[in-house]
Amino acid sequence: MTRLLCLLFICCYFTLFSQSQPNFVFILSDDQSWNGTSVLMDPNQPDSRSDYYQTPVLEALAKKGMIFSQGYASAPKCAPTRISILTGKSTSRLHFTFTDNTQEVGTRVLEAKTELAIPDSLTTMAEWLKKLGLNYTTAHYGKWHIQGKGPAFHGFDRGDGETGNEDGNHNGLIQTDPRNIFSITDSACVFMSDAVKNGKPFYVQLSHHAPRSPFEATQKSVDEWKDLIKHPLGKRHKDAEYGAMLQDLDAGLNTLFNKIKELNITDNTYIIYIGDNGAGGNNSPLKGGKSSTQEGGIRVPFMIIGPGIPANTYQTAPVVAYDLFPTIAALATNGNAILPPLLDGTSLLPLLKPQLNLPFNRNQQELVFHCPHFNPNTFPQSAWIDKDYKLLVDYEADKIQMFDLKKDISETTDLTNLLPVKARELTIKLRDYLKKVNTRMPSLNKSYSKFTGTAEDLDRDSLPDFWEIKELLTTAFIGTDDPDKDGISNWNEWKAQSDPYISNSTTPNREIQLPANLFRVLENPFRDDISLEFLNIPKHSNVELSLFDLQGKQCFREVFSAHNSIARFASAHLSLGTYLLRVQIIGSNEFQSQLIQKQ
Repeated sequence: MTRLLCLLFICCYFTLFSQSQPNFVFILSDDQSWNGTSVLMDPNQPDSRSDYYQTPVLEALAKKGMIFSQGYASAPKCAPTRISILTGKSTSRLHFTFTDNTQEVGTRVLEAKTELAIPDSLTTMAEWLKKLGLNYTTAHYGKWHIQGKGPAFHGFDRGDGETGNEDGNHNGLIQTDPRNIFSITDSACVFMSDAVKNGKPFYVQLSHHAPRSPFEATQKSVDEWKDLIKHPLGKRHKDAEYGAMLQDLDAGLNTLFNKIKELNITDNTYIIYIGDNGAGGNNSPLKGGKSSTQEGGIRVPFMIIGPGIPANTYQTAPVVAYDLFPTIAALATNGNAILPPLLDGTSLLPLLKPQLNLPFNRNQQELVFHCPHFNPNTFPQSAWIDKDYKLLVDYEADKIQMFDLKKDISETTDLTNLLPVKARELTIKLRDYLKKVNTRMPSLNKSYSKFTGTAEDLDRDSLPDFWEIKELLTTAFIGTDDPDKDGISNWNEWKAQSDPYISNSTTPNREIQLPANLFRVLENPFRDDISLEFLNIPKHSNVELSLFDLQGKQCFREVFSAHNSIARFASAHLSLGTYLLRVQIIGSNEFQSQLIQKQ
């Protein structure tokens, strides 16, 4: 009897706990620019809303909650953002940075390889909400666009399956269900009704195909947006068909929000609205667009509405889509979430509910973006945002720039020469993060017409190409340069696997590159033995010959007498490739090194 009473108590507890849990409605739009709606995203930027398109339902919703003026998608492309939202991890950590592995030709750099599927080993937001007794029911409707078996295999109880771009394309402007707006909405409404009926908290994600091109809209909306009196053209925006599609998307939102009211769950439901990446077209005052880590490619509409969130408020702190996993977890558990390991996101609860007086401390203070790929009019890039400052690395142009987004939202004035210390600080932070997560970097293209080097040193700067790209050195620095001015050249930093950007005077066996001319290689590239002639070395001296591969592994070491002017050693055990040959006079700091190649 006692055992039965205990079981009844536990069941009643979890039922009451489930009913008190908040609901989450997550709306993800496709290819929607920061200023592509009638919501004013930044009260200090009049151009942060469209001068033509109208989204009155979304506008009314935004006024009920918090707008994040500097809110970012996780990536400038759709699929990487989607998996990042699901997992709370950056795309660089996930190695999921693009939507295909097609290589551009004739470029300076080659694109990095991207993952295309979500592995079973990752814990998604939906899976997490179903653990720890939270008892959530979950659904995903609309565009999934991630390989890996679809929503049902990653924590979602209901959904449309492993859908992609073409599932929302009906091949024609006039449609009764443009971009599946209304069917996605209807499915979500049925799911919410069933969850409420069953007394279960829910998470539902509406991943709309709209307003992605090609445009689709109802006949009624198309006819209305042809009326220039009702909808006079703007200076920045003037596409009537796009305006018609946005009107239908807004109508779908209206149906969704009315259902939430009808179910009487408004006071216990959080609504999140965000774009998956920026759009093409005129994003002014933002620079760039989709596929670019410039602001036009990553800054998107970002707003959260729900219980305890002050209405009609703006938040200027930079936030990013991978913050949403820990944020939803915090809201679902009153801030007591035990999260999966290695999340890059940080809970936005302190920002959403300032009345709690909680500190907002990022796991990392800055936001990271990594898209080492080409797309029409865009290039492999990485970016690092630290409050007002943004560092932008362009691998194809081989340059690093820094902007003050508070004063220069259009990214027009490069501050790297005016604020070199700050630029170097952000460069090191970005580099260190990319190295920490072992992200995939672009590489130099051996077919590029301007490269005259061979193998691992195509640009002929005496540094292995993979190392200088990994260290974000760019061609501003070559092997003999010393960026941190610690007396150790880049070449020696590479050999010691030390940091070319950070001075370390305590490094053991500190080496200083001297203008030595100790030997010459008799055959380079070589095929059989490695032969060299000693130069300017006293005859009584002994010299140490060392050979390293480009990963820093020592392949050969032997002491020779300089009395013999020629030294030879076998190379049959060496694979084809490039090596570093180092000759040092024993008992002195004099040494010389050279890259040699076996063919």
